[in-house]
Amino acid sequence: MRLAFADVQRNVTELANRESYNIDILYELLAAYGRASSAITKLRQGSLNLASDKENDVLQRGVVYFRHITDSSKLRSTLEELEQDPLVVRYNPRYLIVTDYDKLVAIDTKKDTRLDINLRDIDRDVDFFYGWTGDEITDEKTEAVADRRAADKMQELYSEIEKFNAERLADPQANFRHDLNVFFSRLLFCFFAEDTRVFSNDEKAIFTGSIKDYTQTDGSDLDTFLRTLFDALDTEDKSSFTSPFSKFPYVNGTIFDTKKHSIGIPKFNAQARKLILDCGNLNWSEINPDIFGSMFQSIVDENQRHTHGQHYTSVPNIMKTIEPLFLDELREEFDKHYDNPSKLIRLWERISKIKVFDPACGSGNFLIIAYKEMRKIEHAIIERLLLGSLLEEGMKNKLSSQIKLDNFYGIEIDDFPHEIAILSLYLAKHQMNIEFEKQFGREIKLIPLKDNANIIHGNAARLDWNDVCSNVPHAVGIPSAASQQSELIGFENESEQQELVKEEYDEIYLIGNPPYGGARWLDAAQKEDMQLVLGDIKGYGNLDYIAVWFKKAADYIGDSNKCRAAIISTNSIVQGVQVELLWSYIFDTKHEIIFAHQSFKWQNSARNNAGVTVVVIGIGSESSKDKYIYNGGIRQKVDNINAYLSSGSSTIVMSRSKPLSSIPSLDYGSFALDDGHFTISLNEYKDILKASPDAEKFLKPFVGAAEFLRGIERYAVWINEADIEEAKQIPILNKKIQAVYEWRMDSKRASTKKLASTPWRFAEIRYQDRQCLIAPIVSSERRQYIPMSILPKGTVVSNAAFAIYDAEPWLLGILSSKMHMAWVRAVGGQLETRLRYSASVVYNTFPLRPLLEHEKQELTAKARSVLFARENHSEKTLAEMYDPDKMPEDLRQAHEELDVAVDRLYRQKPYNSDEERLADLFALYEQMTNTEKDKK
Repeated sequence: MRLAFADVQRNVTELANRESYNIDILYELLAAYGRASSAITKLRQGSLNLASDKENDVLQRGVVYFRHITDSSKLRSTLEELEQDPLVVRYNPRYLIVTDYDKLVAIDTKKDTRLDINLRDIDRDVDFFYGWTGDEITDEKTEAVADRRAADKMQELYSEIEKFNAERLADPQANFRHDLNVFFSRLLFCFFAEDTRVFSNDEKAIFTGSIKDYTQTDGSDLDTFLRTLFDALDTEDKSSFTSPFSKFPYVNGTIFDTKKHSIGIPKFNAQARKLILDCGNLNWSEINPDIFGSMFQSIVDENQRHTHGQHYTSVPNIMKTIEPLFLDELREEFDKHYDNPSKLIRLWERISKIKVFDPACGSGNFLIIAYKEMRKIEHAIIERLLLGSLLEEGMKNKLSSQIKLDNFYGIEIDDFPHEIAILSLYLAKHQMNIEFEKQFGREIKLIPLKDNANIIHGNAARLDWNDVCSNVPHAVGIPSAASQQSELIGFENESEQQELVKEEYDEIYLIGNPPYGGARWLDAAQKEDMQLVLGDIKGYGNLDYIAVWFKKAADYIGDSNKCRAAIISTNSIVQGVQVELLWSYIFDTKHEIIFAHQSFKWQNSARNNAGVTVVVIGIGSESSKDKYIYNGGIRQKVDNINAYLSSGSSTIVMSRSKPLSSIPSLDYGSFALDDGHFTISLNEYKDILKASPDAEKFLKPFVGAAEFLRGIERYAVWINEADIEEAKQIPILNKKIQAVYEWRMDSKRASTKKLASTPWRFAEIRYQDRQCLIAPIVSSERRQYIPMSILPKGTVVSNAAFAIYDAEPWLLGILSSKMHMAWVRAVGGQLETRLRYSASVVYNTFPLRPLLEHEKQELTAKARSVLFARENHSEKTLAEMYDPDKMPEDLRQAHEELDVAVDRLYRQKPYNSDEERLADLFALYEQMTNTEKDKK
């Protein structure tokens, strides 16, 4: 059962402050976070427990690896043992927990955060295990304190250096902003290298200590010191350098390539020098490379972040992308071949050749996490081979990682994150090398740097992605099975002959979180990007900017069955008119959706984090492989995923001007374009009638979505052409007419000026003097139904709602049903997550067979029952009545009976879910549109 945070908090509080604990605390904790009781029972009984030692350990796939020990001094070391256990990769538990039933230590394997508490204080860290609910909490509580402190301190340093070097930054010819960005990436490397033994095993504070001992306190010579140091780090022969520079090692690589990449070093004052030392005093060994993304986001300004779509991606959101794309499959292969050494070695070789490409890589977060997760699988394979004595003795001494940074590719348009991406991948590699040494006792030195990530600074919308990471078939050979182990461990066998067998593609995974940007928010360069990439798609101007990445991804994948992509996007890309524009192209080019995370709220660990609703979509060449839909932590296996991220055929619902079914037309209400002069409140209505009773003839009830849902009484000035002179005789109405005339004349738009010739009337009149059905354009996604109703004759519907004139009650029944709501949610557009109703995409496309008279009569009766139930609660607004937490029981019952009646129009067997409803709706839509084509 899915629980809200308050419910979880209440549940966990009941587990705190006990005198003693035993194994039951694990099962109670799982229940407190809403895990299924049946699964907990099976875990307790042992059928779901995958642990080798079931007396002390509990291991459930994807959930938890729990171990009880009696020696409290070994809690942390035991947790490290669990972390290195191959079963962690094999079964991918979310949390690792070790306890002596007095203290508890734990790791969140997805966020890489840790917990160390007294067990009786479990209620103080409710958010740590919140991932068990299927939701995520991302805030300062779930971040390492060191990460946040480092981000804040680096921002403070950056700001101080900006102020002290303002003149150089203001010079457009100097390109000093770029120099400053490169400088900061070098500085970050130095901080990290100092605290993680990259610079020296013996001298702990070699970098900050040298600054403190060899530079003036006023900072005046710090730029000279750093320039010399960077030269020393880029020089293998230290004979020309004196102390302290001669003590620093040769780094190689691109970071300190001062000959090819000479930069201007900023000037420093005393405060800037102090801040550098303060930063150096932090423990950078505790800081995750992926936090650098948060650092740069906090430095760049809000305008730049919005323009380029820099929404730093948290680890849980990255995992939603890379796990279903390829990590889950690799883990399944490891599990499948756990006891087969030759196939484990083959899997190791496969992983070593995988290429990962992020064409909007930002500060490299996706690449970093992908690299680290692949290294974890590699370590698990090696550990399994060692435990099983499956490696030859001589080969054990040559153990090393075969996953190279050379196989990680990226494109980034902004300078600073581009530099940070390169740096962060080096640091991620070093972190995993340290883990390798802890686990296998062999040191892998980071420097001199021998492999380099291929991160390109440029506009991914304009670059040919094949020029960055080539995805073209090439001739491959297969070495003998006997040579595979040697090759991976590092032996050379020049006599080994390879037979060229065929042309084959590399295994490439394209990932990322590209810029979003609706069509109205694009700058001139982005609009040009759209035209260059999407220009051959008619109506491309209605697409979001991210459509560029989807199209280029499909083109890049081409015919390859070994290249797949997973992209995070705003959910608008699978709604409304964008579906037919973009996904028609993707499906027509023989590509398909291989997995999808349905809409979820975006969260990340940067302050002021981006408030958007997103989806994750995986695409690849057409295949018979299983597809998966994810929603709220639940994974559903399906045969096919359509463009609306539902199971079913790939039929695309095409917008249309007239209804597909035999129902009356729907249109917008009337649009005033009056600067508010013709719309009046209830109080103003009363004042007008009190002063001029004759004005009543020209005032009509005026209802839009807000008025209808919230019970707001409003009126509109409504003057027919025949009554103009009479209306002008009433002073208050004449004044309003004059105000509208002046406002329209002042407009810069020619069409609005033209309307000044008829200042007494609405700009767009669709009102008919008959009763009508009203449908709000936007409604809360929390509501089970969009409230609709039939309004009496004489009511003007505003353009904030739709109107259907002369609609019969049975149609209200259809539109107020779960069946119709399933269609709305699947094919309609949304504002954030709010439902957006549409004539061309939703109403006109809704499939409904011709109804028999007795069916209309039953629907009419059920619809009236809904209206009668509302009348029983007339003291409430419709917004209140349709709040799912407060919906009156008789209204809920009336809707449920209506749902049964509508469902029976499509099949006699009751539906278990909206997924089943959609399957029938899409099938009927396909049938009706095909019939329509045949008639033509």
